[in-house]
Amino acid sequence: VFELTVSADSPLVGMALGEAESLHGAPLLLALKTGNDSRLAPPADARIWVGSVIGAMGPRQQIADFAQNNMLRMSTRLREFGDLFNPSRAGISEAVIPPTSKFIGKTAAELQLRRQYGLSLLAINRDKTVIRENLRDTALRAGDMLVLHSIWQDLAQAAGKRDFVIVTDYPK
Repeated sequence: VFELTVSADSPLVGMALGEAESLHGAPLLLALKTGNDSRLAPPADARIWVGSVIGAMGPRQQIADFAQNNMLRMSTRLREFGDLFNPSRAGISEAVIPPTSKFIGKTAAELQLRRQYGLSLLAINRDKTVIRENLRDTALRAGDMLVLHSIWQDLAQAAGKRDFVIVTDYPK
């Protein structure tokens, strides 16, 4: 996880987070700080402004290339998001979509996983394939294994709706 600070020259200024995520070579964008508001799993329509800090996850070179291409300052130290990414508070989990889920046939974009539940979808394991591209537009199926990043408290609340089953042990 790296922090990317948005400069005044960045083409991301004024862009929605969902648009930035869909750019070629974009890493996973897991957190956004604008002013005094820091959010893990920010909604796709959250706007990026000058001075915003983005929490991005991915290989160092991918993040460095994204930062360079979009005039962002990259920091390897988590100054803004250290608490949000603390493993006792948040982390990565896996959940399965049961056959009774209302999520079946819907995309992550339609479900608004970040806005409604505080969950960032990192990947979908389907059959023997791992889907990492166009995640927001992939319709979910029964049996899909979702790889999620969230605050544990948000995960527990979302799991209570029974549209997915958490298979990872996490602090409760």
